[in-house]
Amino acid sequence: MIYKDAKKLSWLEVFTILLFSSYCILPSLPNVINFLIVLAGALMYSVYVGLKDKQMLRFVIIYLTCSLLIATAVTVLTDTTSINVTLSYLKLRQFKSTLSQYLFMYLPVVFSKRVFLRANLKQKKLIFTYCSSLFVFVTLITLKELAINPGIIRQWENFSELEHQNVGDYYFVYAIPILITTLAVLMENKKIDEKIFILCFIVLFFFFILQAEYTLALLITMIGLLVVLYKSIKNMIFKMIFIFASIFILILLPNILSLIADNIHSTQMALRITELQEFFSSGSADGHNLNGRLNLYWKSILAFLKSPIFGNRTLGFNGHALFLTILADTGLLGGIPFYCLLVVSRKQIKQLLKENNIKYMPVFLCLLLTGFTNPIQRSYPVSFAIWFLAPLAISLFTSKEDIFYENGMED
Repeated sequence: MIYKDAKKLSWLEVFTILLFSSYCILPSLPNVINFLIVLAGALMYSVYVGLKDKQMLRFVIIYLTCSLLIATAVTVLTDTTSINVTLSYLKLRQFKSTLSQYLFMYLPVVFSKRVFLRANLKQKKLIFTYCSSLFVFVTLITLKELAINPGIIRQWENFSELEHQNVGDYYFVYAIPILITTLAVLMENKKIDEKIFILCFIVLFFFFILQAEYTLALLITMIGLLVVLYKSIKNMIFKMIFIFASIFILILLPNILSLIADNIHSTQMALRITELQEFFSSGSADGHNLNGRLNLYWKSILAFLKSPIFGNRTLGFNGHALFLTILADTGLLGGIPFYCLLVVSRKQIKQLLKENNIKYMPVFLCLLLTGFTNPIQRSYPVSFAIWFLAPLAISLFTSKEDIFYENGMED
């Protein structure tokens, strides 16, 4: 891969990015491709671009170092609960599995830097079109399956057969709030026909969220949309009206949720909305799902405070929130490189987007809400959407012209 033009990737590298993108988005590929091959490919690609492009080197070093430190901390400080303990080389398997999770969680940042800095406009649009088409494809396949088997993607057992058919799972669902929020950001300052086109995809993805029956994903979507709406209001008086209207709606929220729960067709979704209604009306968290979640989050915090340096070898529970459990499991030894990588990755996207960074903030908020409420270490679609597709979309479709760093960018 030799670059004669600093603003054009070789088509071999474009193909490589598309291949990794397919692995991150399509549910079927992780089940048919040996993860060691993909892990080796991710390491080789990262090292290659780090050595080839001096503007990439600093981030690549941080990315690989932090990923190795996190994997080492998890392997040394915790006992695995996801790998069969009767298998040989258990700790080595745990290390490889954890390393692959965090490498793929932030590999899309490497893609973003590479594409922003070196790809031309034609290549950027091609990559965006391909990746966004994959998300739409999986969404449509999943909706078709949900029409036959409502609630099927909430059933984790025996789901592998459906994954082979590219039916989206739990991990895919939580990428959708990020996509919806990104699409809402793109609507600003667009012509009416463009807004209608974008709105069609928002409706499609929103319908998917409702059919998927994941209440937290729906709440994250609503928060993301509200933040986008607030930021789009320029007049301070209207902003104040929006704030007071939001407070008024919050007061009426228990009644609104009760009305929705009484009229929604999904029993599971109605149950969870009822739990939220009770929580907002009386502060009660007695609902099984909500109460269980809140207890697990609190127990994760207490576990970290109990052993803040080395974490806890065995928690005895699954905290269901990556941004909390990484601290409960590994303490500061694993938490510091984890949050360092998160902050540095956010900074890279900020530098790439320049003045468009403010448009990315509601999208990043969706990641924070998801990470503090869900175990997303294996959620490759979430990572791909937040670190690659969303920034690329914002840059392509909110700029008046191609401003993709003709002269590069400073680290």
